[in-house]
Amino acid sequence: MCTPQVEYCSTIWHPWQKHLTHIIEMVQMSAASYVQNDYHFTSGVTNMLNELKWSTLEQRRNQASLTMLHEIHNKQVNVDYRHLTTTRNNKFLIPHSKTKHHMHSFFSRAI
Repeated sequence: MCTPQVEYCSTIWHPWQKHLTHIIEMVQMSAASYVQNDYHFTSGVTNMLNELKWSTLEQRRNQASLTMLHEIHNKQVNVDYRHLTTTRNNKFLIPHSKTKHHMHSFFSRAI
């Protein structure tokens, strides 16, 4: 499957518009049809993904974002996150966003 190309830097460029997410998911749907050698319009791609035990690319991007946030929080990745507000028990608070782009940026989305 072509996940390395489709998932490269996905924690950063994670699309939030539905039409862009759908376009990316179509890559995996095409790959599932190819692997299963089933190109019929009546075939359910969701069933193919389940048979192959493939999670959706969106699920994989969300998992990668949570993993990256965990690594940043535990200082396994050198990223300055002091601009984020934490509570007394060291949990992140979702940053205030004025724009949709900031609302869907890495820290806002992952938190």
